[in-house]
Amino acid sequence: MAWATLLEVKAHLRLSDWGESPGPEDTDLQLKLDQAEDIVQTYIERPDDADWADEIASWDDTTVPPGIKAAVLCMVGHLYRFRGDDAGPDAPKAEHGFLPPQVVNLLHRWRDPAVA
Repeated sequence: MAWATLLEVKAHLRLSDWGESPGPEDTDLQLKLDQAEDIVQTYIERPDDADWADEIASWDDTTVPPGIKAAVLCMVGHLYRFRGDDAGPDAPKAEHGFLPPQVVNLLHRWRDPAVA
């Protein structure tokens, strides 16, 4: 799965090193991109829908819906900014187990609603 490229991540984060050559943060950024894609995929999965699973598996960085790519980039930004070692006043106060509200808002229409 590759729903975004490292260059797209660098542009989204407004990092000055957008070049093709490996930059000093590329390994960390790729890790965060991989994590963000996994987080987004897990959030929109529908365990009982094989057709949906096939659809998701077919996406790449050019065919993924723009809203999904936006959610991945937003999640990368969240992982990049809040690395888990800061408990200061800017740290997000999310409830346990919930994604950042911006990511949830972007993914809402792809999420299979739960029925109680």
